[in-house]
Amino acid sequence: MKNRNDDIDVKNIFFYCISKWYFFVLIAVFALVFVFLSGNISGEENEDTVSEEVVQEYERVEEYLEDSIKMNIDPTNVYKESLVYDFVIEEPLENEWEYKKMAAGQYEGFIGSGKLAEQVAETVSVDKQYIYEIVSIANHGTWFSVYVRTGDSARGQEIAAVVDKTIRDYEEKVAQTYRCCQLKLVEWNSSKEMDLDLSREQDQVSTYLEALKKEIESASASQAGQSGYTEMIKKVVLLTGGGWVLLVAVLLIIYLYGGRIQESLEMVLPYGLHVIGAYVVKSGKGGAFRRLRYSNVISVEEQKCAELLAIQAVSQCPGQKIYFISASPDETVREILKLTTEKCQAKGIGAEYLEEIQKQPEAVGKIMETLDYQIILVEKIGVSRRNAVRAEMELCKNCKIAAEKAIFLY
Repeated sequence: MKNRNDDIDVKNIFFYCISKWYFFVLIAVFALVFVFLSGNISGEENEDTVSEEVVQEYERVEEYLEDSIKMNIDPTNVYKESLVYDFVIEEPLENEWEYKKMAAGQYEGFIGSGKLAEQVAETVSVDKQYIYEIVSIANHGTWFSVYVRTGDSARGQEIAAVVDKTIRDYEEKVAQTYRCCQLKLVEWNSSKEMDLDLSREQDQVSTYLEALKKEIESASASQAGQSGYTEMIKKVVLLTGGGWVLLVAVLLIIYLYGGRIQESLEMVLPYGLHVIGAYVVKSGKGGAFRRLRYSNVISVEEQKCAELLAIQAVSQCPGQKIYFISASPDETVREILKLTTEKCQAKGIGAEYLEEIQKQPEAVGKIMETLDYQIILVEKIGVSRRNAVRAEMELCKNCKIAAEKAIFLY
């Protein structure tokens, strides 16, 4: 017998899972209730933690605004000291621009390493962490510039002098590698300018501090609640997603190994049945999902289904006694086959519905006594059990009863 895994229809599996939508809803509700209850237990602790973080951030920003040199400069009166350095080469050298470029890079690395900040901080009594807010270097390849921006001309010149001295002191170390390149201060300019970028940066920091202050003044209760709500939603999504994945895995196992016929090929291929009809019955549980799942199959009401079955049976078995057999326990199938039998008899065709013949030895004897007959197997996908249908087919085979035609209901 062909392995049924070879005949798996992804579309059928998808709609089978969707038809169990109530389980997905139950998992989502359970996750929501669970997270809500656990959130009430730990919500107070989370609120305190969030408030403490806000206070710490406010204190950090406030300290920065008070101590930072840059944040206390008037953007309309920025005093700028520009120190331009170049390299003098006494004797002509091949590729001298490369030597200058490497020497400039070494000075750039020194200034950015923090050693210059340490020297300036010790000399002019400024916190080291704020030095690089006012001192910057521009490497132009074969020469470089150092800029000092402050809110006071005298203080700017004082810091610039310390910067120049520190660079001069470092010149000896550079000379060990690049003796040919002698550092020269070619220009020192003092200027006053307006810095709009600085103004915008100060406004941004002040606005941020004000927002933190308002958050603290409002006791941060609403913010903590929103944060807790967001965390709750994340937990609900994670729990729901995990539950759904587990549910899909369980449904897939049931679909494959749950004992019910899920696809008509499970019976057609092993027993060589000829399918003479397939219909989706609109009534009954899950009718809408069945119509979507089997969109390529005709959807009919019970009465219409019985009429179509009778027409199919009469056209396929002219002049023969027709036995409808089914192992499906579904009440809808029973009603449809009873109506079908009546309609066949109304057309003058002998027809009889035999339910679960494997449990009725007299039914098998009745079939064998009939000289000219035709057996039509009628099963409902998703309801009829594989073992029961196989038992019917094996019984027919063992008793040498011909069962070659089948009708499937959905």
